Amino acid sequence: VHDSTYSDFTVVAGTEYTLVVGDYAWYESSTGLAGSWGSALTTTGIYDVSVAGRLRVTPTGSTAKNGFHYRCVITDHAPTPGSVTSFDAVLTVT
Repeated sequence: VHDSTYSDFTVVAGTEYTLVVGDYAWYESSTGLAGSWGSALTTTGIYDVSVAGRLRVTPTGSTAKNGFHYRCVITDHAPTPGSVTSFDAVLTVT
């Protein structure tokens, strides 16, 4: 992505699930290694997680987030509680 455009990351769960925004938790890591994932991202600063299944990273005017990893943990509360973690995706800023 160019440093003046936003980037969207999306995940899709199976149609047998009824999920809402709160069922998706997005995480960021500078390395993608185990133990390097921080707390769940919220809609603040450059991040927007207000749409179910989507993380939007807005432009910062720099390449500071170049190479950062993002992933999503989807939690289903019914009928069978459980969660699944997406593969991570890497943001490339040019």
